[in-house]
Amino acid sequence: MDTVVRKLVEDEQPDALVVSGDLTQRARPEQFTEARNWLASLRVPQVVIPGNHDVPLWAVHERLGDPFGRYRTHLSDELEPTLRLDGVWIYGLNTAKGFTLKNGVFRASSLQAMKAFFADAPRGTLRVATAHHHLLPAPGQVYDPVASRARAAAYALNEAGVDVLLSGHLHHSFVVQVRDHYPRLRHRTLVVHSGTTMSTRGRHAEHGMNSLNVIEADGARLHIEHRHYSEEQKRFVGVAGYQYPLGDAPES
Repeated sequence: MDTVVRKLVEDEQPDALVVSGDLTQRARPEQFTEARNWLASLRVPQVVIPGNHDVPLWAVHERLGDPFGRYRTHLSDELEPTLRLDGVWIYGLNTAKGFTLKNGVFRASSLQAMKAFFADAPRGTLRVATAHHHLLPAPGQVYDPVASRARAAAYALNEAGVDVLLSGHLHHSFVVQVRDHYPRLRHRTLVVHSGTTMSTRGRHAEHGMNSLNVIEADGARLHIEHRHYSEEQKRFVGVAGYQYPLGDAPES
């Protein structure tokens, strides 16, 4: 699958690549090294954040005492990376933690840093944040608890004027609007959740599938395409598309 994704990047030359965590299965040094080398070979601007699988599971002393030590040593010292491009700014939120095997948290310090980051963004900039864990429940699926302090995160995203929150914890693709769950918020923040791109851990309707999202913005609208890997065509093909307006919602 790595060669398929590499070819997609080479052919389409995206402005940026966002990897929303779970670069490894069990946070082993060799898995981090392989991921780091592969990402470096893509030669495209990137924002990469850790997921819960990037925290050691069985090494309890590390998981509790230094959950990101292996990540920092073998992949990147930056847990909340940022990227400033012409027309789009991206902030990476680290929601993984060592005191749980699965669930995540939106830390107050991270949300404050995110708001400070976007405060300097020029007018008209597409503001993108990414977090591994999901902010909102997936539509039409068995409930999987959202990350701790999700409500605080929703309001912080609104204050920062974030247009898109990318995530990927649940291993299947969906798109939801934050205002559908928090109707008092004025800004249109869209949650775009990614499925499983490189492994075989796809779930629900994407069981055993590989998928990814391609996002484009034209200044007024956001265009999102879910793509699934086609064994017949040996590439990712579009299976669903969405369009959403950007900016503040009209007064009700």
